[in-house]
Amino acid sequence: MSIDSKSTYRVQKSTSSQVSTTSGFDFTSINRLVAVAESQVCYQVDPELPGCPQLPEHLELRSYQQQAISNWFKNQGRGTLKMATGSGKTITALAIAHQLYQQIGLQVLIVICPFRHLVNQWGRECEKFNLQPILACESIHKWQGKFSHQLAKINTGQQKFLTIITTNETLITPGFQSQLKYLPDRTLIIGDEVHNLGAKKREASLPRNVGLRLALSATPERHYDEIGTQNIIDYFGDILSTRIYPQRRDRLWCPRPLFILSDPRRTHC
Repeated sequence: MSIDSKSTYRVQKSTSSQVSTTSGFDFTSINRLVAVAESQVCYQVDPELPGCPQLPEHLELRSYQQQAISNWFKNQGRGTLKMATGSGKTITALAIAHQLYQQIGLQVLIVICPFRHLVNQWGRECEKFNLQPILACESIHKWQGKFSHQLAKINTGQQKFLTIITTNETLITPGFQSQLKYLPDRTLIIGDEVHNLGAKKREASLPRNVGLRLALSATPERHYDEIGTQNIIDYFGDILSTRIYPQRRDRLWCPRPLFILSDPRRTHC
């Protein structure tokens, strides 16, 4: 397949201040991957293979989710989606992974969450997309062997797709860090509730050899921590989709803070 060398989706050369967040990654690779995904030329994949991304039956993405996906691709396969709580960030992210699988043959999906219960929630949602995730949030003996074995099979062509979901705390452990250097170019990393990843130690543990990066949060800006917020943006990309609020018919949807008045029967935004 040919790739238009003049494609508008290009990663700019890093400045000296950006070297630490981009070193070790071949920008030509991410340019190629995103260009192919945007070109709508399908990579040869079998969507019925167990563990490979497949859209759930009857899934219909809302217009704001489709716009968020488009914005991420237009931002060169990087970006921080700022989407309100309850707007379907997880589904949007998994739809991006599915599109990357269909278009470029994405091989690895890594999801990083701040808490264990979110790992379990992501696991359930991933299963709806035909994925078979490894949940790396307990004893290292329960997941490291699976991770390293399946990653080796990915790199030797014996396995088509690998999904691993972990916590911020597990991410920084030597057992997890030791595997990151083996990740293939066609890897997508997702940071959920990404404002929790702005701390220096956590941000430094994120893999620099992964070019496709997606962050999710209703509030990506860290309060009273401009440096931490900038760390997030430097790694994952600019904040996108800042004013997406879905239509909610079943309950009051309030994009501004909700204040409870003295009369519990009354609310206002």
